[in-house]
Amino acid sequence: MFGRLIEPQCLCGMFAAMKAFVKHALFLSALALTGCQTKPPLEQMSYGELGQLAGQVQQLCIAQGNKLDTPEYKVCTLQEISREQYNRQTGSDGSL
Repeated sequence: MFGRLIEPQCLCGMFAAMKAFVKHALFLSALALTGCQTKPPLEQMSYGELGQLAGQVQQLCIAQGNKLDTPEYKVCTLQEISREQYNRQTGSDGSL
């Protein structure tokens, strides 16, 4: 009725192809899910996390040529913190 049986060598090749397909599908799924992870809002960050973020903002503003305790530095820090808050709320990837 069926004609002929599938040979074991053919089954091994089919199994290897299916295994490779599943492995790639799992990898792509994991990669897609990592893009969905968002950073918590600033209000939910711990004191230590906020301190690290403040240090990053300070380094960024100094790297832009702003000297500490100048009006330009204060504007820079406010802009960078606002940008970080917006990026966290919208899920953008432009955060520090």
